[in-house]
Amino acid sequence: MRQIFSLSALLLGSWLLTSFAADKDKYQSKAGKFAIQFPAGEKVVTDTKKAGGNIDMHFAVVEKNGQTYIAMYMDLPEAAKEVPSKTILDGAEKGSVSQGGGKVESSKDIEFGKEKLPGREFVTDKDGTKVKTRVIIHKTRVYIIVVGGSNDFITREGTKFLDSFEITE
Repeated sequence: MRQIFSLSALLLGSWLLTSFAADKDKYQSKAGKFAIQFPAGEKVVTDTKKAGGNIDMHFAVVEKNGQTYIAMYMDLPEAAKEVPSKTILDGAEKGSVSQGGGKVESSKDIEFGKEKLPGREFVTDKDGTKVKTRVIIHKTRVYIIVVGGSNDFITREGTKFLDSFEITE
């Protein structure tokens, strides 16, 4: 019994250390107020581009072995508070599909985090390359988290990346 207790304590301690280490290694965007777990040891490239009007889209990207990991955000004008979240999510999905040129395979509305923020997850396909995207609305900020690669990748590793996203206020 004592050995089982010792082994359990050792495994729990090991798990806790791994969990805290993983959180410590998360990419942190102070300006974007988010954290996400990019693949370990990979260089995160950041960029900002203009999107329609005066809206800046801020990107953090890793490309590795034909797989893409992207976390981005943009701040909408205050007037966007009056726009239904469904309208914003529909626009984000349509814009992503038209820009990427793929075909939507699945789309579902989601709720994110304890606050149950409105969001959407959709998967597109373009010539066999799958892209899984999550869009989350927090006040006037829109977060877009994307993974692209093979179907197996977006289902396994890609989903882990998407699930690692957190808003850090």
